Amino acid sequence: MIAEISQLSNAVPLWANLILVAVGMGWHAAGKLAELERLGRPTDASEYLMNHKWTAVSVVMGAYLLFIIQWYTGEGGPIAAVLTGISCNSAGDKLRARAEAGK
Repeated sequence: MIAEISQLSNAVPLWANLILVAVGMGWHAAGKLAELERLGRPTDASEYLMNHKWTAVSVVMGAYLLFIIQWYTGEGGPIAAVLTGISCNSAGDKLRARAEAGK
């Protein structure tokens, strides 16, 4: 089973994995928008991005930088790509929340 997953990681080209990083970021962002909606504070995705543009830039740069490092060290594959996108978006939320708490 592990060998099959390893072969899958090597079979997926870099460009496809980079798309999966974006899928992971989008997945997490959609969850955040759904959470805001559930809390009674619905917002449009473009409005949210404009209000948090530097968080978004740092999330995107961090996610792709981290994944490229994973790829060139042999640890990057489709599963790592999606999880990298999710985790970097989560880290961006935490950084933004801490910055807002310090105001």
